[in-house]
Amino acid sequence: SYQTAFVAPHWVKETHSSPQSAMLAFSDTHIGAVVKPEQTLGMGEYSFEVFLRRLARLERSVMSIVQDHTTTPIDELVIPLLGDQLDGALTHSAESGQPNTILAQFYAGGHATAQFLRNLSTIAPMRLFGCVGNHTRWQNQHKMPTKNRNSNYDMLFYLYVQALTRDIPSIKWELNWQPFQIFDVKGYTFYAGHGDNL
Repeated sequence: SYQTAFVAPHWVKETHSSPQSAMLAFSDTHIGAVVKPEQTLGMGEYSFEVFLRRLARLERSVMSIVQDHTTTPIDELVIPLLGDQLDGALTHSAESGQPNTILAQFYAGGHATAQFLRNLSTIAPMRLFGCVGNHTRWQNQHKMPTKNRNSNYDMLFYLYVQALTRDIPSIKWELNWQPFQIFDVKGYTFYAGHGDNL
């Protein structure tokens, strides 16, 4: 887990403005991927430690924006989970072999993401919508199926994080078997998908 300061819930601001929703798109974290600096000519790297640092920074940024940089009360936080949360186990010729097992990705990433959502749930009630990615498909699938698309590591990941946050009544999950999600926020309709299905 990462270090964070607990913030007591303060969901309602003293203002006469109409409440609004905040949306956070959460996608392509590729938990478990390892990219070494020498693979990017020294311009970047990625690892589980980098993922944790980015997750902690994202949490602080969301809290700062919602609590200190909005002029209207935020009465909900909507988070579409857009897929490829885990790096999966596919091998591509241009990529190095996967050094982290699916279990390591699933278990460590699930706990960190659940902690992230638990901490954000202190600032507003939350709705989450899940879509699976193509990178997290089973290794024997040459392309994403149109049927049984939920046979995917992302779906297992979502169900695990959902179970880890089940005791928080302000976190509502909506998962389905489709390659995309359609949902409403304050009367506006949103389409959420990983993009490989377009």
